[in-house]
Amino acid sequence: MPEKLVMGMPLYAKTWTLQDPNLHGIGDPSVGSGPGMDGAMAYFQVLDFNKQPGVKVVHDVNTGSVYSYNGNTWIGYDDPFTISIKIGFAQA
Repeated sequence: MPEKLVMGMPLYAKTWTLQDPNLHGIGDPSVGSGPGMDGAMAYFQVLDFNKQPGVKVVHDVNTGSVYSYNGNTWIGYDDPFTISIKIGFAQA
């Protein structure tokens, strides 16, 4: 029943401190929250983080998500590309 489908779109990012900086994929172990207020950041803060040297931005096509990492800091969020994927899914 598509009329019963509910989808959310967070307007914030969730941050984690990775247990091992070499393991940075979705679901890899962390030791707790990362930077930001209680491990959360506004999107503009993510954009600032992404401008720092050494930051990698990864679009995970299997999950339709994006994350950024540098060292042991990991940030999961939605960007315009992932939002368009989710809107397309909802419309389909």
